[in-house]
This record gives sequence, C-alpha cells and structure tokens, in this order.
Amino acid sequence: PSPAGVPPASAASPADNTGGPTTTSRVALLNDVGVESREDSDRIVFAFGDEGTPGWVVRYTDPPIIEEPTGEVVDVDGSALLSIRLEPASGSDLSGEGSNPTYTGPGRLPGQGGPVIEVAEVGDFEGVLTWVAGLDGYRTFSVSALTDPARLVVDIEAVGQVLFNLVDN
Repeated sequence: PSPAGVPPASAASPADNTGGPTTTSRVALLNDVGVESREDSDRIVFAFGDEGTPGWVVRYTDPPIIEEPTGEVVDVDGSALLSIRLEPASGSDLSGEGSNPTYTGPGRLPGQGGPVIEVAEVGDFEGVLTWVAGLDGYRTFSVSALTDPARLVVDIEAVGQVLFNLVDN
C-alpha cells in the first residue's frame, strides 16, 4: 500500500498526492468499478483487463470538478472530493476500428453507507481516466495496485473521526 492521503490545510490549498507507476506499456482498459463498505473502510475498486494497472494519482481536490473533454461542471455529492486519475487508461478500446467500450457500467455509483457518498466518472480523454469520490469529510486513505486480476483499490478509512470537514452541518 501507498502512504496515507493527507487532507489539505485549508480549502484553497492543494492536498498531498499519493501516486504510483503503471504496470503496462499499453492503455489499461477499465472493465468494472465498484464501491463496497467494509468494517473499517470503504473500498473503491477499479478492475482492468490483461494489460495491467495504469499509473495513478489520488489526491483531495477542490470544486469545481470539470469533465474532460466537455469542460462542463460536474456536481459530486460530499463535503470532501477525492480525485482518482488513471493514466494510461480508458473505458473504451480504441486500438481497432471505432470505439469499443470495455466499461459499460454507470458513470455514477452510490456509496454503501460509509464515508463514500458517491463516485463519479469525470473524464475519459486521451488516455486519462478520471473519477472523483465524494466523501463525508477528509479521511485517511490508501491505494494499492493488485494483480490477478489487475485492480486499483482505494481504501478510505471509516473508523475514527473525520480529519477535516469544510461543510457546516
């Protein structure tokens, strides 16, 4: 696992990044995305084909969230936003004629009652696949690249206190 994610010092400051290298020389093709609630964490899983896992950067970000390539603002529910950038990756295989979708699931997934409120796809453009997780507040997270099958797993701590919350309740 990677080092834990750290919340920003203020709403305007960028968060610390956690990232990892790609295990493929080709574009990693997304097959599935899932959100599950566990006893001590919520888990977001990105499953890929035989190509391996893409490189990744996972960090807290501030709104507005801009969809690539349209430039449209995407609203993601949650008081903290965790950006998950995957590269080289895509939900479509562009290696043949036309676009052949490899991920046909929803572009928005609800949380399962833990710290993840929802996860939304906000970009799949030029080999960069981006999702944003809306959380109930800034929490510690870890990221793991797993094999057999190739998956990128983001675990968001559910136990303990929210580290930082920008929304008054």
